[in-house]
Amino acid sequence: MHVLRIVLCALLLVGASHPIVASSAATDDASIRASITREVHALVGDEDAWTFAPDDADGLLRIDAADRTLIVEPSGLGLQLDARADADTITAVAVVADDLDAFRRLTGRTQVIALVPASSTALDAASADRMRRAAEAIGLSLRVVPVGSDVGAARIIDDLALDADQAARAGVYLAPTVAGEATAIAGALRARDLPAFSGRGRHDVEAGVLAGADRARVQRLARRVALAVLDAVRSEASPAPREAAIGGKAASSSTALVMHHGTRERLGLRLPWAVRLTVELVGAPDPPDADAILTLDDAMRTAIAANLDLTARRLRTAADGEEISRALSALRPRVDLVAQGLTIDEDSAAASFGNQPERVLQATGEASWVLFAEGLRANVDIQRRLQLARTLELEQTRLDIALDAGLAYLDALEAAAFERVERANLTLSRADLDAARDRRAIGAGGPADVARLEARIAQNRQRLVEAHAARRGAELALNQLLARPLDRPLSAPLPDDEDPDGAADVRPLADALTDPQRFDRFRDRHVARALAEAPGIAAADALIAAADRRLLAAQRAFVLPDVSLAGSLTVDLTESGAGTAPPAAGSGAGGPSFPEQPDERWSLALRATLPLYAGGARAVERTQADLDRDALRAQRATVAQRAEQRARAALINLESAYESSRQASEAARAADRAYAVVRDGYAAGRETLTTLLDAQNTARVTRLRATSAVYALRGRWLDLQRAVGGFVALDPDADAFVAQ
Repeated sequence: MHVLRIVLCALLLVGASHPIVASSAATDDASIRASITREVHALVGDEDAWTFAPDDADGLLRIDAADRTLIVEPSGLGLQLDARADADTITAVAVVADDLDAFRRLTGRTQVIALVPASSTALDAASADRMRRAAEAIGLSLRVVPVGSDVGAARIIDDLALDADQAARAGVYLAPTVAGEATAIAGALRARDLPAFSGRGRHDVEAGVLAGADRARVQRLARRVALAVLDAVRSEASPAPREAAIGGKAASSSTALVMHHGTRERLGLRLPWAVRLTVELVGAPDPPDADAILTLDDAMRTAIAANLDLTARRLRTAADGEEISRALSALRPRVDLVAQGLTIDEDSAAASFGNQPERVLQATGEASWVLFAEGLRANVDIQRRLQLARTLELEQTRLDIALDAGLAYLDALEAAAFERVERANLTLSRADLDAARDRRAIGAGGPADVARLEARIAQNRQRLVEAHAARRGAELALNQLLARPLDRPLSAPLPDDEDPDGAADVRPLADALTDPQRFDRFRDRHVARALAEAPGIAAADALIAAADRRLLAAQRAFVLPDVSLAGSLTVDLTESGAGTAPPAAGSGAGGPSFPEQPDERWSLALRATLPLYAGGARAVERTQADLDRDALRAQRATVAQRAEQRARAALINLESAYESSRQASEAARAADRAYAVVRDGYAAGRETLTTLLDAQNTARVTRLRATSAVYALRGRWLDLQRAVGGFVALDPDADAFVAQ
């Protein structure tokens, strides 16, 4: 019987432009056992020929066959099949090139200090040599430092005694078995400005370590074990010791990274924009202008309250409303006070017999009041109706802004969803690249598959960059509508497990949209509401009423006079010069005497005016008013027709969008299932790369279409609410109407 020991090592290594330290929680034995069992079943097959059982004495898992026993055991560094005295030896180094290359790309450091447990069997010369070669292949210098059980990793870092030049070029890699001291290690690294990369990933990065690989490390190592088992099963008896392929050139595109925001900022690490898109930042503080969660209803209400275009329109409408007061002022009494200084020639003053002084200073009070004027009264009524029309047009603008804000919000959510789809697609492509490397390692695939998948990953990253730019553009458009700082990020509700697409508000309409008879009633009710509630129709009615009043005033102008009352009081304040007094009376009895003009004089007049002929102007006004009214009636019919058309089109589009969303979602689920089957088949050697790429592309396209269809459905629901003149988010009555 051949006995093969499979040693699983949690890799540790790092290299990059800034030192990186990463930590992660130790992986549960049961999860490793389960993962290896699944992978061996998937790759080796013939499940009944193998027995899987815990092996507490020797390792995690014992795999017995007719002539072989394989024992899986965790260790410190790398993945190897370590033979016993009577066994063949097969060694496979786990894929560390991606982590090393990621470290180098992120930090630019060229020296890596790998901390591994001192008791690890992986510290033998052969294992260390393999790890050094893997590091050297990508331009890194590796130094392995054992960590004893009585000396913590943080103490080791303190004892490294790196000078300034070494610290500027070095970084730290933490093996999973020593990474449990992440908090203490992070503190020691901060004291020396050393970056670190964690072998365990996210858990340690959240504790303050700079970075780590955020991939299913257990699954990856389990797949390597399964490949080694498959290789052992296929091998002839007593094969020569050999080393499995490490992977040659590192493909950094296959590694998804997690990075601590605060540690990155403290180290002054600046990443290119495209790289930032593929690195998940944790521990980032909320920006100072970050909003609370913004929902669709919040966005629409905010736009109503703060949109600058709507605010300007409100102010213009309020200003135009003052025309009513202007029209009313013409029917109210008017009082004027006039001060006048008058000078005439001396001869005229002397000849006035004291009634017109040469120089006089007067004060006059004048009052007038139009008691009746049909034109002025009509203007008041017309301005009131015009203001009503302007107010209704403002309501139209208000609803349009609310719709624009709602659609912009959905566009931003859709863009964010597209970005998530592209990011998930990039992650899947990385996993496919890992599978392609595995196939190449066992001879089931060639370098062409790896190269094609690397090209696909480059395309995925390009699409992710484009999706990110589209999301930021959508957020800019939304911020402009909401009058927020343009660079403020959108904080939207996270997808709910019970409502992943956020379309719960549309689902109650499912019966009405899928049952033809109910849809007919649903349509008729909404069309009737659109005709009754549409602000555009009401505004047209107000304009027609104004035209009717204008025509009536033009007809009455032929028979109704304007009646007004006017009065004045004049006081002479000072007089001088000739004419200030009448001439002296003649001598003797019976001489002439001249009356003297009083210093205060008043007058009062009641006036009625009826033009008999004004050159045909009144007839022209009547004809023009009549034609304008007929034009407005025709315009009102057009507005009503368009309102009905808009409502009916919105209903048709909503019905279509609902069914389209259902079909698109089903297509996406089917494509995802097909892609999962093809991925498993490709990993097992049953499918070609062409089939895999085709399935991936189909899954991506259908997922994007499904996402677009969901947000299109929600947008069509907003269109319908706008068509019937009210939004559920803004009008409680609209909510009750929809509930019917």
